[in-house]
Amino acid sequence: MTDVTRPVAVDTELARIWDERAAAANKADNAMSSIHWSVDKRPTYVGRRKGWASSDADAESEYRRRLADGEVKSWDRSQVEYVLNALDAARADMARLDAEADPLEAEFARERWPRFFLVLNSNGHIHSSRSCSTTFPTTRWGWLPNLSGLTEADAVAAQGPRLCSVCFPSAPVEWTLGLPKADKCPGSGSLVEANNPRAWRRYGTCPVCREVFALSQAGAVRAHKPKKEKKS
Repeated sequence: MTDVTRPVAVDTELARIWDERAAAANKADNAMSSIHWSVDKRPTYVGRRKGWASSDADAESEYRRRLADGEVKSWDRSQVEYVLNALDAARADMARLDAEADPLEAEFARERWPRFFLVLNSNGHIHSSRSCSTTFPTTRWGWLPNLSGLTEADAVAAQGPRLCSVCFPSAPVEWTLGLPKADKCPGSGSLVEANNPRAWRRYGTCPVCREVFALSQAGAVRAHKPKKEKKS
Protein backbone atom coordinates (compact mmCIF):
# COMPACT_ATOMS: atom_id res chain seq x y z
CA MET A 1 0.00 0.00 0.00
CA THR A 2 1.13 3.56 -0.75
CA ASP A 3 3.00 5.34 2.04
CA VAL A 4 0.60 8.11 3.04
CA THR A 5 2.17 9.12 6.35
CA ARG A 6 2.97 12.69 5.33
CA PRO A 7 -0.17 13.39 3.22
CA VAL A 8 -2.39 12.15 6.04
CA ALA A 9 -0.52 14.23 8.62
CA VAL A 10 -0.68 17.39 6.50
CA ASP A 11 -4.34 17.05 5.53
CA THR A 12 -5.45 16.05 9.03
CA GLU A 13 -3.89 19.26 10.35
CA LEU A 14 -5.39 21.29 7.50
CA ALA A 15 -8.82 19.81 8.19
CA ARG A 16 -8.56 21.02 11.78
CA ILE A 17 -7.44 24.47 10.64
CA TRP A 18 -10.23 24.71 8.05
CA ASP A 19 -12.85 23.74 10.65
CA GLU A 20 -11.57 26.34 13.11
CA ARG A 21 -11.40 28.99 10.41
CA ALA A 22 -14.98 28.25 9.34
CA ALA A 23 -16.09 28.76 12.94
CA ALA A 24 -14.16 32.04 13.14
CA ALA A 25 -15.61 33.21 9.82
CA ASN A 26 -19.10 32.41 11.09
CA LYS A 27 -18.47 34.55 14.18
CA ALA A 28 -17.28 37.40 11.97
CA ASP A 29 -20.39 37.05 9.78
CA ASN A 30 -22.65 37.12 12.84
CA ALA A 31 -20.93 40.26 14.11
CA MET A 32 -21.29 41.94 10.72
CA SER A 33 -24.95 40.99 10.64
CA SER A 34 -25.46 42.73 14.00
CA ILE A 35 -23.66 45.81 12.65
CA HIS A 36 -25.87 45.90 9.55
CA TRP A 37 -29.01 45.58 11.64
CA SER A 38 -27.89 48.58 13.68
CA VAL A 39 -26.80 50.74 10.72
CA ASP A 40 -29.21 49.68 7.95
CA LYS A 41 -32.13 48.74 10.23
CA ARG A 42 -33.45 46.06 7.88
CA PRO A 43 -32.13 43.89 5.03
CA THR A 44 -33.01 44.26 1.37
CA TYR A 45 -34.01 41.35 -0.85
CA VAL A 46 -33.51 40.51 -4.52
CA GLY A 47 -35.78 37.52 -4.88
CA ARG A 48 -34.85 35.36 -1.90
CA ARG A 49 -31.32 36.69 -1.67
CA LYS A 50 -30.77 38.89 1.37
CA GLY A 51 -28.55 41.95 1.19
CA TRP A 52 -27.97 45.26 2.92
CA ALA A 53 -28.15 48.90 1.85
CA SER A 54 -24.55 49.47 3.00
CA SER A 55 -21.45 47.48 2.14
CA ASP A 56 -19.72 45.67 4.99
CA ALA A 57 -16.93 48.23 5.00
CA ASP A 58 -19.30 51.22 5.05
CA ALA A 59 -21.52 49.72 7.75
CA GLU A 60 -18.55 48.89 9.97
CA SER A 61 -17.04 52.36 9.47
CA GLU A 62 -20.32 54.00 10.46
CA TYR A 63 -20.71 51.69 13.46
CA ARG A 64 -17.23 52.52 14.73
CA ARG A 65 -17.74 56.24 14.07
CA ARG A 66 -20.90 56.31 16.17
CA LEU A 67 -19.04 54.72 19.05
CA ALA A 68 -16.03 57.05 18.75
CA ASP A 69 -18.19 60.19 18.47
CA GLY A 70 -20.30 59.31 21.50
CA GLU A 71 -23.51 58.82 19.53
CA VAL A 72 -24.17 55.45 21.13
CA LYS A 73 -26.49 55.54 24.14
CA SER A 74 -24.83 54.54 27.40
CA TRP A 75 -27.04 51.46 27.78
CA ASP A 76 -26.11 50.27 24.27
CA ARG A 77 -22.39 50.97 24.53
CA SER A 78 -21.44 47.62 26.05
CA GLN A 79 -23.29 45.74 23.28
CA VAL A 80 -21.60 47.80 20.55
CA GLU A 81 -18.19 47.20 22.10
CA TYR A 82 -18.96 43.49 22.45
CA VAL A 83 -19.85 43.19 18.73
CA LEU A 84 -16.71 45.05 17.63
CA ASN A 85 -14.49 43.01 19.95
CA ALA A 86 -16.05 39.80 18.61
CA LEU A 87 -15.44 40.96 15.03
CA ASP A 88 -11.82 41.90 15.72
CA ALA A 89 -11.15 38.64 17.57
CA ALA A 90 -12.68 36.55 14.78
CA ARG A 91 -10.57 38.33 12.15
CA ALA A 92 -7.44 37.82 14.22
CA ASP A 93 -8.24 34.11 14.51
CA MET A 94 -8.79 33.87 10.75
CA ALA A 95 -5.46 35.57 10.04
CA ARG A 96 -3.65 33.30 12.52
CA LEU A 97 -5.21 30.19 11.02
CA ASP A 98 -4.39 31.31 7.48
CA ALA A 99 -0.75 31.71 8.55
CA GLU A 100 -0.80 28.19 10.03
CA ALA A 101 -2.29 26.76 6.83
CA ASP A 102 0.04 28.50 4.34
CA PRO A 103 3.09 26.20 4.67
CA LEU A 104 0.88 23.11 4.63
CA GLU A 105 -1.00 24.34 1.55
CA ALA A 106 2.35 25.05 -0.11
CA GLU A 107 3.50 21.50 0.63
CA PHE A 108 0.37 20.08 -0.98
CA ALA A 109 0.79 22.40 -3.98
CA ARG A 110 4.27 20.95 -4.54
CA GLU A 111 3.29 17.29 -4.16
CA ARG A 112 -0.37 17.24 -5.34
CA TRP A 113 -1.27 13.93 -3.68
CA PRO A 114 -4.79 12.47 -4.11
CA ARG A 115 -7.49 13.76 -1.80
CA PHE A 116 -10.94 12.40 -1.04
CA PHE A 117 -14.05 14.44 -0.17
CA LEU A 118 -17.42 13.02 0.90
CA VAL A 119 -20.77 14.60 0.04
CA LEU A 120 -22.76 14.75 3.29
CA ASN A 121 -26.17 13.54 2.21
CA SER A 122 -28.03 10.26 2.33
CA ASN A 123 -26.30 8.77 -0.73
CA GLY A 124 -23.17 10.87 -0.93
CA HIS A 125 -20.20 9.73 -2.96
CA ILE A 126 -16.50 10.33 -2.47
CA HIS A 127 -14.98 12.88 -4.86
CA SER A 128 -11.41 13.85 -5.71
CA SER A 129 -12.18 17.54 -5.24
CA ARG A 130 -15.04 19.82 -4.25
CA SER A 131 -15.50 21.11 -7.81
CA CYS A 132 -17.07 17.99 -9.32
CA SER A 133 -19.67 18.75 -12.01
CA THR A 134 -22.16 16.42 -10.33
CA THR A 135 -22.37 18.60 -7.21
CA PHE A 136 -23.89 22.02 -6.52
CA PRO A 137 -22.86 25.28 -4.79
CA THR A 138 -25.06 24.25 -1.86
CA THR A 139 -23.45 20.80 -1.53
CA ARG A 140 -22.15 20.11 1.98
CA TRP A 141 -18.77 18.46 2.12
CA GLY A 142 -16.86 16.28 4.51
CA TRP A 143 -13.14 15.71 4.10
CA LEU A 144 -11.51 12.29 4.53
CA PRO A 145 -7.88 13.23 5.29
CA ASN A 146 -7.18 9.72 6.55
CA LEU A 147 -7.35 8.62 2.89
CA SER A 148 -5.09 11.37 1.51
CA GLY A 149 -2.32 10.05 -0.72
CA LEU A 150 -3.98 6.70 -1.42
CA THR A 151 -4.58 5.28 -4.88
CA GLU A 152 -8.17 4.63 -5.98
CA ALA A 153 -7.80 0.94 -5.24
CA ASP A 154 -6.35 1.53 -1.78
CA ALA A 155 -9.08 4.11 -1.03
CA VAL A 156 -11.80 1.63 -1.92
CA ALA A 157 -10.15 -1.06 0.20
CA ALA A 158 -10.12 1.38 3.13
CA GLN A 159 -13.52 3.05 2.66
CA GLY A 160 -15.72 0.80 0.55
CA PRO A 161 -17.53 1.27 -2.79
CA ARG A 162 -18.31 5.00 -2.72
CA LEU A 163 -16.22 6.62 -5.47
CA CYS A 164 -17.80 9.13 -7.87
CA SER A 165 -17.58 7.79 -11.43
CA VAL A 166 -16.90 11.31 -12.79
CA CYS A 167 -13.97 12.00 -10.45
CA PHE A 168 -12.70 8.42 -10.75
CA PRO A 169 -13.59 7.23 -14.28
CA SER A 170 -11.36 4.17 -13.99
CA ALA A 171 -13.21 2.88 -10.93
CA PRO A 172 -15.34 -0.24 -11.58
CA VAL A 173 -19.12 0.22 -11.40
CA GLU A 174 -19.31 -1.66 -8.11
CA TRP A 175 -17.05 1.03 -6.59
CA THR A 176 -19.53 3.82 -7.35
CA LEU A 177 -22.62 2.57 -5.57
CA GLY A 178 -24.68 4.81 -3.30
CA LEU A 179 -24.56 4.82 0.48
CA PRO A 180 -27.33 3.80 2.88
CA LYS A 181 -29.59 6.54 4.17
CA ALA A 182 -28.24 8.62 7.01
CA ASP A 183 -30.01 8.61 10.37
CA LYS A 184 -29.79 12.38 10.67
CA CYS A 185 -30.75 15.33 8.52
CA PRO A 186 -27.92 16.32 6.13
CA GLY A 187 -28.38 19.90 7.35
CA SER A 188 -27.00 18.91 10.76
CA GLY A 189 -23.79 20.81 11.43
CA SER A 190 -24.42 23.53 8.84
CA LEU A 191 -23.08 26.97 9.73
CA VAL A 192 -26.03 29.37 9.50
CA GLU A 193 -26.96 32.88 10.56
CA ALA A 194 -28.72 33.06 13.91
CA ASN A 195 -32.38 34.12 13.82
CA ASN A 196 -31.82 35.89 17.14
CA PRO A 197 -28.10 36.90 17.11
CA ARG A 198 -28.30 39.00 20.28
CA ALA A 199 -29.98 36.36 22.42
CA TRP A 200 -28.09 34.27 24.96
CA ARG A 201 -29.34 31.04 23.37
CA ARG A 202 -29.31 31.34 19.60
CA TYR A 203 -31.44 29.51 17.07
CA GLY A 204 -31.10 29.07 13.31
CA THR A 205 -32.94 27.50 10.40
CA CYS A 206 -31.67 24.22 8.95
CA PRO A 207 -30.93 24.81 5.23
CA VAL A 208 -32.25 21.36 4.33
CA CYS A 209 -35.44 20.69 6.31
CA ARG A 210 -36.12 24.40 7.12
CA GLU A 211 -36.86 23.60 10.76
CA VAL A 212 -35.49 25.81 13.55
CA PHE A 213 -32.93 24.36 15.95
CA ALA A 214 -30.52 25.56 18.63
CA LEU A 215 -27.10 26.56 17.34
CA SER A 216 -23.76 25.49 18.75
CA GLN A 217 -21.29 28.07 20.01
CA ALA A 218 -19.67 28.08 16.55
CA GLY A 219 -23.04 28.77 14.90
CA ALA A 220 -23.71 25.26 13.59
CA VAL A 221 -27.17 23.65 13.52
CA ARG A 222 -27.45 20.94 16.15
CA ALA A 223 -27.70 17.36 14.90
CA HIS A 224 -31.28 16.31 14.24
CA LYS A 225 -33.24 13.61 12.43
CA PRO A 226 -34.55 14.03 8.88
CA LYS A 227 -37.95 15.65 8.60
CA LYS A 228 -40.69 13.08 8.17
CA GLU A 229 -42.87 13.46 5.13
CA LYS A 230 -46.56 13.96 5.85
CA LYS A 231 -48.78 11.11 4.80
CA SER A 232 -51.40 12.02 2.23
